[in-house]
Amino acid sequence: MWVTSEPGQIRIRGYPIQSLAVEFTFLENISFLVNGNQSDPVGSRAWKRFMENSFEILKQRGGLLNRNDHLSVKEIPNFIDKVLNELNDSQILRKFSSTNKTAEAAFVWVSILSEFALHYDEHWWPKDPSQLIYAFARSLTSKKLQLRHRLVRAFEMHMSLQIESPNSPSSKEFRNALSTGASLLEAIRVGVERFWRADHGLASSHLANLLLKWHQNNESIEEGLEKCFQRGEKIPGFGSHEHKGRMEDPRVLVYRDKICKNLRSSKWFWKSAQELEKAFYKKYTRALLPLNPDHYMTLLHFELDIPPIRMPVSFLVARIAGWCAAYIEMKM
Repeated sequence: MWVTSEPGQIRIRGYPIQSLAVEFTFLENISFLVNGNQSDPVGSRAWKRFMENSFEILKQRGGLLNRNDHLSVKEIPNFIDKVLNELNDSQILRKFSSTNKTAEAAFVWVSILSEFALHYDEHWWPKDPSQLIYAFARSLTSKKLQLRHRLVRAFEMHMSLQIESPNSPSSKEFRNALSTGASLLEAIRVGVERFWRADHGLASSHLANLLLKWHQNNESIEEGLEKCFQRGEKIPGFGSHEHKGRMEDPRVLVYRDKICKNLRSSKWFWKSAQELEKAFYKKYTRALLPLNPDHYMTLLHFELDIPPIRMPVSFLVARIAGWCAAYIEMKM
């Protein structure tokens, strides 16, 4: 398999995912995942070429959907359904799918990425595909400001770390759907439906809303946490689908030491996160419920000024790219 998971490690074609996230851009890592050339992940091969073609087609069309609808968190799966329905009716996609699975998968992913970015910022189109992730990150922010390079690089590392997680519930559902004969679009629907639950893809949004509520109510972290414990609520950011038992998810170290370390400011959420981690581990041992990427992922989105309602979108778009690669692998 192109993506493998073992206790304490996720690998893409044998390479630790955290190393690839630090060394290469998100688009380079997707190209590497699909094409498998370790010495030149930016080479002019299939995925990169088809992604560029998809970008040009969509740019000429101005996207696929009417973007007048307001998106709440609950409505995002319906939004994806609209994109997939439009793709299913597209003569372009039918032409791709009948001739080349890599071209089909690239067009599907770039279409989904484009529709999200266009929905939040209709003037988002960059000059070329290499600026896709910058434009996407900017479209998610609430202020539409020019993003500093270090923030964009941090966002790219985050997306690379979320390309695939084989043992996550949504990835398992996606692969199961493909194995039973579902099309790429049908399998993405199944994966998104599982992703869009509080115990999985919405965890970062839930954690952000908790921190915001405690901050706005002038409630201490320990007080808010104790109320959650009394109600029997699970606290997002602790424990992992991917690395059960005593193994900490290796992506946490990249989030903490590479992505978030240089972004820390005097803003309230950094202090709140530190207090939350300290208070949580007064009740639970770190070995039983180690910190997971949601904890730092949430802080990165706060730093980027991405509202909680949009936080799961970057995670989901990155994961769909990984699913498209899995589809190509299964069809080879």
